[in-house]
Amino acid sequence: MEKYATPEDVAITKAWISITLDGVAGVDKKSNQFWERVFDTYVSSFGNKYDRSVHKLQNRFGTLKKDVEKWVGILRNLHRNNASGCGIDDLERKSRLEYSKVSKGKPFGNEEVYRLFKAHVPGFNPEEFDPIQNEEDESEAPSVNASTSSAPTRSNPRWLEEDDPRRPTGKKGSTKGSFRAIGHQ
Repeated sequence: MEKYATPEDVAITKAWISITLDGVAGVDKKSNQFWERVFDTYVSSFGNKYDRSVHKLQNRFGTLKKDVEKWVGILRNLHRNNASGCGIDDLERKSRLEYSKVSKGKPFGNEEVYRLFKAHVPGFNPEEFDPIQNEEDESEAPSVNASTSSAPTRSNPRWLEEDDPRRPTGKKGSTKGSFRAIGHQ
C-alpha cells in the first residue's frame, strides 16, 4: 500500500470540506452515508490509483484533522500570548519548533491541509475567535451558524477556493446554544 502524499491529503480534505459544505445533504447524513459521499467526491477528483477504501480514507482524514488541530492549538496559544512586533512568520517559526517538541521530533507536514481548514472550517483559524476565551470576549466574537453561513445549497458542490464557503452548523452544534438559553448548562 502506498503512503499518502500531500496531493492525496489535499484531495481528501477538499472532498470532506465539499460534502460538509453541502447544506442540503452534508451535515445530516449518517456517518457511513457521509463518508461514502466523501469517498465518491475524492475518487471523482483524484482517482483511486492506490485502491483506497472508504474506511482507509476516513482513518487518514482523522489523522490529518488531529495533526491540524494540534497545529492550530499551538498557533492559537502563541497568537494569544503574542509579543507586540512579532509577525506571523515569527509565530509560524515558533509553532514549528513547538510542534516538533510535542510530536517527538516530527515536523508539521500538513501546511496545505491546514490552509484549507483555516479558510473553510470554523475554529481552525487561530486569529479568529477562540472558544476557550472568557465569556466577556464572546460578545466581540463573530458568530458562525447555519442561517448566516455562505455554504452552497446545491446538491453537487464544485470546489472553488475563491468562494470562501464556511461549513454549516450540524445538528449537535445547533442545539448547544439553545440549552444555555433556557438555563441548562
